[in-house]
Amino acid sequence: MRGAVVQTGTRKYVEYEEDDEFDGHREIKTQGREKNMAQALLSIQIIPKVNPGEEVIPYVDEAISIIKASGVPYRVGPMETTMEGDLDQLLDIVKQMSAAMIERGSPSVLSQIKLSVDAKANASMARLLQKYPDGQ
Repeated sequence: MRGAVVQTGTRKYVEYEEDDEFDGHREIKTQGREKNMAQALLSIQIIPKVNPGEEVIPYVDEAISIIKASGVPYRVGPMETTMEGDLDQLLDIVKQMSAAMIERGSPSVLSQIKLSVDAKANASMARLLQKYPDGQ
């Protein structure tokens, strides 16, 4: 049994019963048995300009560590990283990533972003990847 959708203001939650079983869609019980449903998916390819002789990989690793530290569900791909969550939070993460690149010494940062916003707060990487969970 999945649980009932509950809306308070503009935020939607899923309320679970104690005996619910989860199907691998990263749904996690919280103390109040509520989970904020994802409003958006954001894929980003961050391309910091580096100084001559400098490698770009440490910059990209730092950008990914910012995503990881945020606690949002994410998936690293060979050309971009996709995050799932609240739109404002995802955009704040992008700002943090760009600022970190500048702080590290990059003179400029180019980011290519794909954004999917779901009015029903039903964005899910797991749902979109059900048919190809391993990318094949």
